[in-house]
Amino acid sequence: MPKLLTHFFWYLTSFFIIAIEVHTVPLEATIKSFRYHPDSTGPYKSQMNLLSWFAPLSIWEQHISQAWEQFKSPYKHLEETPAQAIDQCYSIFLLSLNCRKIGDETSFAPSIELYGSHNYPLSLGSPYLRKIEKALFIKNQVIPDDIWPKPEEDAP
Repeated sequence: MPKLLTHFFWYLTSFFIIAIEVHTVPLEATIKSFRYHPDSTGPYKSQMNLLSWFAPLSIWEQHISQAWEQFKSPYKHLEETPAQAIDQCYSIFLLSLNCRKIGDETSFAPSIELYGSHNYPLSLGSPYLRKIEKALFIKNQVIPDDIWPKPEEDAP
């Protein structure tokens, strides 16, 4: 991840709760690999460092397991979860660094929350994406311009 993008991501998550979508099973494999080989260098090292801002990789692994359990619950009646379902598990996490500045002291209280898991990547215009956007607007206490009343619509 480019350094400038990392700085922007830090800023964004310091002031807002954001949502990220991950491909659940591959992320779990990458996290396990980095947990057991922390000195690894590779294409995912910067992403693992970024995830570590919010929680240790062991906590991420727990969240990923929770997401996987939530996802495969409709398949409980089967002996084994179908292979195509394993490949199609996507999870949404809400992240925030909760930056607070009091005097000269700056503190961070990182948070990670599993929003949900589903069997397809999100696409623009999907009802599930609209639901996530609404949840983020409420959590961030922000009303987007699209729905903010225009001056001519304000009450007298």
